[in-house]
Amino acid sequence: MNAVEVKNLTKIYRLYKGSRQQVKGFLTRKRTQQVHEARALDDVSFTIGKGKTVGIIGRNGSGKSTLLKIITGVLRQTSGKTKVSGRVAALLELGAGFKVDFTGRDNVYMAGAINGFEQNEIEQRIPEIEAFADIGTYFDQPFKTYSSGMRARLGFAVAINVDPDILIIDEALAVGDDLFRIKCYQKFQEFQEKGITILFVTHAINLVTTHCNEALLLDKGKLVNQGSPKTIVDDYRRLLAAQNGSITPKISKQPVAPSSSSNGANVSTGIEWRNNFKLNPNENRYGNRRAEILEAGIFTAGGEPAQILTRSQEYVVKVKIQFNEDTPAPIVAFTLKDIKGTILCGTNTFHQNTPLTDFAAGEIALVTFRFTLLLNPGQYLFSAGVSGHEGGEIVVYDRRFDYFALKVVADQPRPGFFDPQAEIEWKRVGKAIEQK
Repeated sequence: MNAVEVKNLTKIYRLYKGSRQQVKGFLTRKRTQQVHEARALDDVSFTIGKGKTVGIIGRNGSGKSTLLKIITGVLRQTSGKTKVSGRVAALLELGAGFKVDFTGRDNVYMAGAINGFEQNEIEQRIPEIEAFADIGTYFDQPFKTYSSGMRARLGFAVAINVDPDILIIDEALAVGDDLFRIKCYQKFQEFQEKGITILFVTHAINLVTTHCNEALLLDKGKLVNQGSPKTIVDDYRRLLAAQNGSITPKISKQPVAPSSSSNGANVSTGIEWRNNFKLNPNENRYGNRRAEILEAGIFTAGGEPAQILTRSQEYVVKVKIQFNEDTPAPIVAFTLKDIKGTILCGTNTFHQNTPLTDFAAGEIALVTFRFTLLLNPGQYLFSAGVSGHEGGEIVVYDRRFDYFALKVVADQPRPGFFDPQAEIEWKRVGKAIEQK
């Protein structure tokens, strides 16, 4: 069963050059040359199954907030249909639906009444709402005196206590403090266990891979893709790279052969150890190929290729790059992700304050990173990339996400992803006084 169904949804805003043209257009209902139509949403269709947690991502202006407002009934679409099955609780713009002169308590009563609760039912929920919001005496102060964080606290506390079948949130949690956000994400998990559908817009893409089981990518009002969080986050990264001038060619199913340099001179492949690794034929590869990664891998301190690694041992990451054009001061990076796609750690030559020199077309460089592996046992993904600063932006030359999978093993288990390698000391500090 679907919780949300959206079919051919379009939202058009009519933009006028001035207030006089706006009034004239409203009175005559006629199109004029001074009117510009902007499509916030353009023929968007998708379904969301009951109990799914769905992250909606995209660049600014892609239509994310407009989509949520139409689903919740705050806005009307220009064309298309939406169908929502169940009670919806929404936290959109901070303070939306709350009266600024009402106290927090009064606004809770009003929100409960709007959602069809009797006064005694609202009174039963007040203590839990007040405790979750945790805004102290401000609960009985006018809403207009609240900070943005307090508004988010009250709004979320109300939204989760009206027995929603569908919870919709638009970036509102970004203004809360860390401890409050932890409470919210714990509530997400509780809702997931209860089978409640959750939709939320965020620019924090790691939240999508850690909390969602599905995701949507919007761009310029169109639905680019719907699928697993990892797939959609990878697509979003490609989109951002394209925005910054990195051409995004089709992903190759096989390792791409080195290109000839821009001056026509053939370059030696320089391939030495790529065949020692079991590579991912479905890697997520993109970039403008001004420079390209010939091969990358992880090696033991003794120089042996390794895809099964032991925690607490020293390893070396090697990245070999061919420059197809003259390239000033490139940046080389590697990252390790979990199998959901969440980046756990990584570094690059820029962050490590180890700048590379300029390279001429046809040159090949080998960059190495030496580190101690602190990851706990599990399955992980290795990625590498080369990019550069151009015109104040980072431009991707070659990015090879999920280049290969690796496994970490250890003699003793540890909780979490990382071993803190703590040095432990202890001593006796006294004796308890007997109670008489």
